[in-house]
Order: sequence, then structure tokens, then C-alpha cells
Amino acid sequence: AMDHDMQCRSASPGMAGRAFPVRIHTADILMVAQGLSECPKGHVLVIDAQGELNTAVWGELTTFCAQEKGLAG
Repeated sequence: AMDHDMQCRSASPGMAGRAFPVRIHTADILMVAQGLSECPKGHVLVIDAQGELNTAVWGELTTFCAQEKGLAG
């Protein structure tokens, strides 16, 4: 199992942009996809997974889509 106390490894972890918050139910990847679809270019998609620690809500494909769409962060 992956450690739940993950930390940023970037040398410059800062990000800026308007927040586009999305609250999801446990492991609801469809709401993540909808949030990703609706988040405007230049905004930061903020996902509230309500403390879920056993299921990933973000990965390589969502990162690629966010980059292609021009999301900030």
C-alpha cells in the first residue's frame, strides 16, 4: 500500500490560478472526469475527496488531460 503522507517533491511547488472546487463521493472517478471537463482553462482543479485514503482520484491520464486543457497548477 502507498503511504498516505505523500509530500510534494517539486523544487518550486507554488501554483496560482482561480480555484475550481469539486467535491466527490468515495472513489467517484466520474465526478473527477466531469470536474476536469468543466474546469475552465487557467483555473486550478481542486478535488475534495472527503478524506478518502484508500482510492486514487488522480493519475497519469487525468494529468495529461489537465495539461492538454491548459489548467493551472
